[in-house]
Amino acid sequence: MSDIDRNIDAAKATADAAKTTVEETVARASDAVNDTAQQATEAAADAIGTISEQATAAVSTAKDATADGVAYVTSQYRENPGRVIAIGAGAVIAVGVIIAVLRRR
Repeated sequence: MSDIDRNIDAAKATADAAKTTVEETVARASDAVNDTAQQATEAAADAIGTISEQATAAVSTAKDATADGVAYVTSQYRENPGRVIAIGAGAVIAVGVIIAVLRRR
């Protein structure tokens, strides 16, 4: 076998080894990307679940508070309707004044 043939064989072996190394590196990188994407997807799903639970709890609390407020105002109206009407009118006027002030700015 001549030197040229040996050099060609060595070059082929080096090329095969380099190809194998590149293929293994690409496979590892692909696995790492897939793992990272899976972890990100799971984290996002967990976050969405938590946000959904918190929103549901907040809506429930707001509904309860509104129902309690309505029950209180109703009971106060039964005791003294004039006072409740006057307070409501004062609140409407106060909101109107606040809106007017904010519009001037």
